[in-house]
Amino acid sequence: MFLFHPFGCDSVKNRNEIEIIAFILQLANSGTTVKKIMSVLSMSYKESKDYLILLKKNDLLSEFYQIHEEAFMTTHKGSYFLEIYMELNKLVTIQDKRNFASDLYTVLATRIRRFEYAIYYIQYFATVIRSLIQFIFG
Repeated sequence: MFLFHPFGCDSVKNRNEIEIIAFILQLANSGTTVKKIMSVLSMSYKESKDYLILLKKNDLLSEFYQIHEEAFMTTHKGSYFLEIYMELNKLVTIQDKRNFASDLYTVLATRIRRFEYAIYYIQYFATVIRSLIQFIFG
């Protein structure tokens, strides 16, 4: 069972990179394969592999083999990323039910184009929101 809707919106076509990354990390919490990612996310083999390469390169996923098939597991860093993503979604939700973290990532990615900076700014934004909530409801 998944902790959040896989795409943050009703349409599969409206998903963005951060939603796909978060969903892959969630699938990989208990181990997953390329076939399962392709099936659940309706992605091609090339698209799936591109995301897996990105996630492995940033140490968010680790790779292992089970019965002659490549499989993936979320790393500690990947779990931390997923935790922050989910916390940010809990704190702020836009009225039309699109999640705020996805929209924030889209803005950051188009301006910065670097995954590491996007993670840093999402963490920073979550900290700022936490501080504001504590200040207001203190």
